Amino acid sequence: MKRLIYLILAGIVMLGPVSCKKDDPAPAGPTLPTAPEAKAEHNTKSGGIYKGTFANSSSSGTVKIVLQDGKTEAVVTYNGTTRTLTTTDLSSWVSGDAITGATFTSTDWQLLFMADADGSSFAFGLNLAGTVDFEGVIMKELSTAQVRVYEGTYAGAASGKWNFFTIANQLQGVYTGSSSGYFEGVITGSNIAITGSGSSVTAVGTFTGEASACSGTWESSGDTGTWTGSRKL
Repeated sequence: MKRLIYLILAGIVMLGPVSCKKDDPAPAGPTLPTAPEAKAEHNTKSGGIYKGTFANSSSSGTVKIVLQDGKTEAVVTYNGTTRTLTTTDLSSWVSGDAITGATFTSTDWQLLFMADADGSSFAFGLNLAGTVDFEGVIMKELSTAQVRVYEGTYAGAASGKWNFFTIANQLQGVYTGSSSGYFEGVITGSNIAITGSGSSVTAVGTFTGEASACSGTWESSGDTGTWTGSRKL
């Protein structure tokens, strides 16, 4: 797996004026892609498509950054509202150039993104109407490996948000709420096995409905509970 992620940065410095744009309503029942959307020409470059998810104790959302086919935009869904954020920081960028810090904006939403020239490491930060206390994960999609993003919740001895992405047979995500941390795991057929990463959480589960939904149980330091999720990207 390529090097992934980053947690959300605590605040973003605006790199230019913010243009006003009306919120785009979240689509009802979107048809989710069944194959990678990323183009092969960007597999080892900074361009292409990146997908991720983020959450805090009360909020959750997804990120899709599109840097191909003449587009330089970020589509962010947050608490049921979807906006397309644009940037002027990539006007002279071409895929294969490092992205040292591009700010995508839509009124009071900002997303900061950076990536190495070969797309092997990347990071993003969010400031959504003044809210910056998120944790998140993101992954570069390949023409040979689709990234699927899930949002969900966990409950039991602790409760909160349970979000993750999958690529090939691997999984990485975050849980936030009364307890928070990162996790990673492996997928075998429709079965999920999660081990702790920076936390003590472990979990098992299964995908159903052509991997559009999933559920299972978790355990951490003797505490137990259940989790559920559904695919969003």
